[in-house]
Amino acid sequence: MTSHFVDPYAAWGFTGAASYNLDAATRLLADVNYAHSTSNGVTTTDYRSSALTGVLAEDYDERQVVNPNAVADGASLSLVRTYKGDDHNLTLRVGYSGISYSYDDVDRFAYQLPVQPDLFQDLYDDVSHHQVDLKAEYKAPLTPTSRLDIGYDGAISQDTTSNLDRLGEDAADLVVDPALDHEFSFDQSVQALFATYQTRFGKLTVMPGLRLEEVGLDIADAGAGSIRRDYFEVYPTFHLNYALSDRIDLSASYSRRVQRPTSQELDPFRTYANPLAFSQGNPQLAPEITDSYEVEAAYTKGVTYYTADLFFRDHKDLVSNVTETLGGGALLTTYVNAGHSRDAGLELGVNRPLTPHLTFNLSTDLYWNQLDVPPTPFERPTSGAVVLVRPKLNWDITKKDFAQITLYARSRTPTLQGYTGPIVYMAAGFRHKFDDRVSLDLTTIDPFDTLRVHNVIRIPNLTQVDNLNLHQQSIAIGLTVALGPHPKASPRDFDFGAAAAGAAAGGGGAPPVAGAPGS
Repeated sequence: MTSHFVDPYAAWGFTGAASYNLDAATRLLADVNYAHSTSNGVTTTDYRSSALTGVLAEDYDERQVVNPNAVADGASLSLVRTYKGDDHNLTLRVGYSGISYSYDDVDRFAYQLPVQPDLFQDLYDDVSHHQVDLKAEYKAPLTPTSRLDIGYDGAISQDTTSNLDRLGEDAADLVVDPALDHEFSFDQSVQALFATYQTRFGKLTVMPGLRLEEVGLDIADAGAGSIRRDYFEVYPTFHLNYALSDRIDLSASYSRRVQRPTSQELDPFRTYANPLAFSQGNPQLAPEITDSYEVEAAYTKGVTYYTADLFFRDHKDLVSNVTETLGGGALLTTYVNAGHSRDAGLELGVNRPLTPHLTFNLSTDLYWNQLDVPPTPFERPTSGAVVLVRPKLNWDITKKDFAQITLYARSRTPTLQGYTGPIVYMAAGFRHKFDDRVSLDLTTIDPFDTLRVHNVIRIPNLTQVDNLNLHQQSIAIGLTVALGPHPKASPRDFDFGAAAAGAAAGGGGAPPVAGAPGS
């Protein structure tokens, strides 16, 4: 299967912030944001089977037009009360964030082998996410060398999904298929208490921390009924830092983090993509827990720095998508807690000026990844080395003009049922500051059209190879205007590459890296 993907993408938005001093020690802060994005992605796919007979002996051409439309908004209000002492304050905050996402996917399958009528389908999905955040945090110095940070974090969210699928031989004879339509809702509440204590013994700084979380889930599917789940988890952290000299710091840390399943991963409904491709969530998924151990050495002299970070990360209850056969050539992609994934490696960082106006930055990850999974008919342990390199060149052209070029390169990466091939692309950006209030940004992603995805899935009796040419070449223009009496200056070293990485990973409607034939 070979796919070509083109995705014209447009987005606009605004952010705003204001503050008001109620008195000399109390400040009220408010912010609001809004963003709207649309795209018109077109994917053309040539599917050619190597099977001579059977249900997989099927050749067809597919043209897919995807029109996603997304609106994201948010607002927050904070009250900050300051007290005597260094960084001694109380913060109370309430915030709201939401996103509404509609997705119209129109496909035509023109079959060459075997001879049969074309398939025309219009799949429409409507997704929304709304969340309210609450926070109360108190920071206080206890002694000249120690301090305490305690507080409460709360988040209440609601996700809803509905879809309407129509099938036929042409746009004129589309008919709604009731078996493919469903509604799904997912409510989640997270209540957390946290505390961090920091103290210093000469050149040694010690900072232990603890976070206690109670999570409640309500999953409701029109066909599967309701599911209620609750779980409690403890997340400890511990950090050490030793100032070996004015320029050399040594540090060590341990932390436990969580990655919770998304609503798509929990939705138990079997979703239709095409006659050969289905996907289904798993409402029994546990959250993925990561225990991370790191030891780092850093040398700093002005803007020059060198860092070396040894790390080991253990991912428990790894959430992975897996593929299995449904018979008749159809494949089902679902989600499982696939045991453990372990990463051990070295991260190197360099930043140094080449000339008074030119700075070179390099970030490199070298690590070994092992997926250790329980035995099932479709899973087997896999491992492999991964190299990730990101060189970046910053150029201060003038006091008002700044340019940046970033190269992103990643080697072949093992997956649960195969591997994803190497990925290489470039991003560049230019910023002109008219003054501290107004700046203009130009960003280009993958200008030389090098972004390719080669994905291989191997399961018993089937090997699937996807070759995706994403054609993510784009140029974005942004104008930033800061309002208010104290505008915040635009950063000199804005990371254009970070924005490019997000766009290259998905854009407005990019196809998934791993999927079933024709997806």
